[in-house]
Amino acid sequence: MLPVLNLVRPSPRGARLAALLLLLSLVLLASPMVPAGAQTTTPTPTPAFSPGDLVTASGSFSFDNSTSRDTFRFTLGPTTVAERRVQGAITGTMQGSVDTSEKIVSRDPGILTTNYTFKSTQVCTCTVNGKRGVFTLSLEGYGDANAFYGTYEVFGTGSGELTMLRGFGTLQGHPASNPSSPVPNQYRGAFFFGQ
Repeated sequence: MLPVLNLVRPSPRGARLAALLLLLSLVLLASPMVPAGAQTTTPTPTPAFSPGDLVTASGSFSFDNSTSRDTFRFTLGPTTVAERRVQGAITGTMQGSVDTSEKIVSRDPGILTTNYTFKSTQVCTCTVNGKRGVFTLSLEGYGDANAFYGTYEVFGTGSGELTMLRGFGTLQGHPASNPSSPVPNQYRGAFFFGQ
């Protein structure tokens, strides 16, 4: 008997994200590498970008835990589901403030300690590569007491000079409950404008 392959058709959003991640990989692979000991120059400010331009993104982020407010929490056995709102800041290619709505599912009643997943939406009032406006990020990932890892994607229409901004990338960080973690809060990705 021949083995049966169960092929699942990816969702349109999953297919778009896969295509964007492939594009980012190609951009990063095409970046020039500086040999060890080579002279480097002070980078010049990156000019604002326009439709068709792809801008690599990197930076860091932080959350103000004093603004963290649970909007929902439910525990059944070892599983806890919590939703919260928290304010934060982002620096680097994206610069500004973020208002985060987050859902966390933990397999441990001590939420954010072991084996949790998260999905969040962040409204960013930001400057991206010199252009100002407001846009929305969708994030999802997983973590434990020491670190979390995930992906982000810009969605919606945006406003101001960031109308039709698109972007995607990866992020990593540490829970606010563990400031001594060696894992830095940072993101990497790319931005471009949709048509």
